[in-house]
Amino acid sequence: MKKQKINKVKKQSENKSIDYIIPLIFILSIIAPIIIASSQQYITQYGDDVVVIGWAKDHSIFDIFTTKLGTGYRPIMNLMYIVGYSLWGNNAAGYYLLDGLFLAGGMVFLYLLGKTLHSKLAGLISVLLYLSLDATFILIEKINFLVTTGEILFITSALYYSIKYINTKNKNSMWAAIILSILAFFTKEPSILIIPTVVLTYLYCKKQLNQKYVVLCVAPFIYLLFEMMFIAPDVGSGNTNIVQRMTNNFQFYIGTEIDSQFKSPVLLIIAILAAVYYASYNNIKTEISLCVMWFIVGITPLFITQQPVQPTYLAEANLGLVLLIGIVISEGFKKVNWITGILIIGIIMQ
Repeated sequence: MKKQKINKVKKQSENKSIDYIIPLIFILSIIAPIIIASSQQYITQYGDDVVVIGWAKDHSIFDIFTTKLGTGYRPIMNLMYIVGYSLWGNNAAGYYLLDGLFLAGGMVFLYLLGKTLHSKLAGLISVLLYLSLDATFILIEKINFLVTTGEILFITSALYYSIKYINTKNKNSMWAAIILSILAFFTKEPSILIIPTVVLTYLYCKKQLNQKYVVLCVAPFIYLLFEMMFIAPDVGSGNTNIVQRMTNNFQFYIGTEIDSQFKSPVLLIIAILAAVYYASYNNIKTEISLCVMWFIVGITPLFITQQPVQPTYLAEANLGLVLLIGIVISEGFKKVNWITGILIIGIIMQ
């Protein structure tokens, strides 16, 4: 009894202790956006930026649900630009700073996901990898990508609170997960696939899947089908040769993006092989399954998109990928063995 009380007190003190890695991650994530915000005071470089600001200039907050900006049905994205224009007008600095705040918030929750699923080291590695990707630098150099960094924040925070609710049954976490998921769904379409798929995967691996959870997670898929058929048909795949499009987009990702995003695919390949090894021995099967499904459901729609895949299209899928690498590396460093040696070689080559 005494030992149980000591463990309980120890656990409570750990939960209340301050994690100093969080402010460090926030600072690292927002440095580049602050530099950009302080150096690009006016919109002069990108046509897309002029379009979104021009749209916001001609619309009000009452138009966010009834008018469209670009493809899909994205009222929260519309709200971002309308509020931004009301605050900053044509001054680009405010938009870049908001972009940085969204990215920094997303990285904090990515760290918390890694920490919750495995360890602080896993979360930190995931964040450092994501911040080093080419796509991440592109995201903070265009006002147009404010929607993507906002979606990243909503996805990571919604999944963090979803997993927290599954593990603790805390009602506040449940409502936070629901609200953040809805914000994500109305910001950009990839979240409608990623959030429920990852949650279902986690529930299945934890053997907590039941009818209530299935209905709750299937609802977003139904909404996405309704959106593609009635609200915004431009989200669909179009009428061109879908097989050829899938082939071209797949070749682009394998032939171009792996090298440009990860500089060298060595670390990626080693991490995937190590993940297969760990999953086969059931060490971290739940965590690996979650990350793999995140990446798969994030990248699959890109194979059928009407536009050629671009680095920023991989922003959502890469979150699952860096989380996988972070967890695998952290697991490999738990004890010194041949896997640790291979991982060290992979990191050096990266």
